[in-house]
Amino acid sequence: MADDLILYSAGQQISIRAMMSTALAPFRLFDELDDAFESARGARDLVKVEKGKFVALQLATTKEARFRVHCDAHEAIDWMPPGDAIKGHFLSIKKAITTKPSDQDMGLLLSKFVDVLQIKPGSQVDDYVEALSWKLSECPRQRAETHFRRRRQYMPVPAIAAAINFFWDTYSSKYGRPPDIPDVLNECGKHTDRLIDLYDRVDNLGRTQARLGMIIKATEDSYPDADWGDEPEPSNY
Repeated sequence: MADDLILYSAGQQISIRAMMSTALAPFRLFDELDDAFESARGARDLVKVEKGKFVALQLATTKEARFRVHCDAHEAIDWMPPGDAIKGHFLSIKKAITTKPSDQDMGLLLSKFVDVLQIKPGSQVDDYVEALSWKLSECPRQRAETHFRRRRQYMPVPAIAAAINFFWDTYSSKYGRPPDIPDVLNECGKHTDRLIDLYDRVDNLGRTQARLGMIIKATEDSYPDADWGDEPEPSNY
């Protein structure tokens, strides 16, 4: 995932492919981390804590039971990326959500938006781009947003790019007019929801991995007394 979602570089042109690939980078984590997310979901009971103690360890009263817990924790954590990678993803998503789009980035995204829709340039289109840019920067919660945690009055760059991509796929120009601004804002709201959901999933992934590590360390003494390698070799070996 790109560490920096800034699209505009002074004095340099950027292709549409590069622009959208950079802006949509966070959303690719849904697929890239799918196995890790599934593993974290499956480990919910294993890492459950009550009164400051792991329930699974409290219930595992024998050495054999603790060894099963140890193996289950190992199996779950093996599906997850390294802790530093999870932390890097978490910080990148947080930055994507909390960084207000610059005027340059907003101008670049929206100009490409109308260009690809083949909206003819002119003063009305310029006014549309300027008004949409302002609305995206001063945007209250939309009807499509289910999370109440978008406290900032702007749409993040990845959400704007995802909305643009949606309209490129679906919009049929109506007499040369661009999509209505309320529809664009609402679509951005849907993808802002997805970003917050991704933030929560990666946060949970990191917390789950940390707890699994604690369980593994706490049950290191549960290995059977005799491994296969410690048993005497058969006489006819």
